[in-house]
Amino acid sequence: MVPMTQEAACREAARWEQNAIYWVEDNELFLVPVLLEGVQTQRLGDWSSFLYT
Repeated sequence: MVPMTQEAACREAARWEQNAIYWVEDNELFLVPVLLEGVQTQRLGDWSSFLYT
């Protein structure tokens, strides 16, 4: 994980031609479109449910 704003992360992702990024905020995981037009951010669930221990 890298501490940065979502806007900065999207700019960096666009620079590397990534279609989307994963974003965690308030323990919720999101898939955020970067280059995909007409696609909305999707909530994927609780971040902790994606961690395996």
